[in-house]
Amino acid sequence: MLNNPYIFPCSKYILYFCEKIHDMDNSKYLKWGKLAENPEIEVSNFGDCRTTSGFIYKPVFCSNGYGRYKIPINGKKKVIGIHTLVAKVFLPNPENKTEVNHKNGDPRNNCVWNLEWVTHEENMLHKIFVLGKGMNGENNPMYGMSG
Repeated sequence: MLNNPYIFPCSKYILYFCEKIHDMDNSKYLKWGKLAENPEIEVSNFGDCRTTSGFIYKPVFCSNGYGRYKIPINGKKKVIGIHTLVAKVFLPNPENKTEVNHKNGDPRNNCVWNLEWVTHEENMLHKIFVLGKGMNGENNPMYGMSG
């Protein structure tokens, strides 16, 4: 199964695996692709971002764990999530789904094999039923209702 890094099982060790491969800078695993909206921007399958001239963008991480890059798109600087960039470059989206899901729920793990295109509904269902988040207490639509 490791022969194809795009078909990698989700587990609690995937982030560790991702970091170790990334640290090795092993070209056997590290792939770069051009961003369609700006062909001078390259994104790696691990979530790195650089220009074709060699400038390396530094990500900014929010308190919720999601990383973002500020990159030029159509002549203007645009803030885009790392996971979205990786998905745009490496994952086909024939159904034009609008969101990118982290399969293991860790927003720091932007490896391509941990990402998938989903609808908003699919993303919410994954959050609730796969990750077990979001339906406790006041977040539950039935909160405060009596029998």
